[in-house]
Amino acid sequence: METTRAQKRLVVYIALLPLAGTALASAWHFLYDLIPSPVIGAVAPVNESLWEHLKIVYYPFLILWCAGYAFLRARENAAGYALAGAVGAGAAAVSVVMFDFLFVDIFGVPSVLPLHIINCAVAFIAGAVSGYPFMNIGDRKAEIALSVYAAVVTAACIGGILFTSFTA
Repeated sequence: METTRAQKRLVVYIALLPLAGTALASAWHFLYDLIPSPVIGAVAPVNESLWEHLKIVYYPFLILWCAGYAFLRARENAAGYALAGAVGAGAAAVSVVMFDFLFVDIFGVPSVLPLHIINCAVAFIAGAVSGYPFMNIGDRKAEIALSVYAAVVTAACIGGILFTSFTA
């Protein structure tokens, strides 16, 4: 079986995603310190909480996935590629929480910088591996799945806003 140019590009992209993602996420961590505005605070962490650290992985993952769209020339299945990026970003964010709870809360590992860097790299790997299977879903199925995914994420965000509004 001969490997096509597109398959080789995909392998290179998936292999480089954790490295580029960790580098971008490291810079993203300090974005709000450089540009302290509410708009930047919505997408970059403003404090050191675990939930703010989700922004460090989620948004850089989406940025690199969009850059990968051009690199991979994924225009023939744009909906599948978008679905893969959305699923991958969600999986990367969930991975951050799971990694932190496992190592810091369960095993008692101190929450230090090297652990955060490893957590970030693992999250990008988890996102790439989780999103990859969705890249080849047909356009129509991917469009439906992307709509459902967007509705669930929107409902979760609205629910979170309402919950914090009434419990604060």
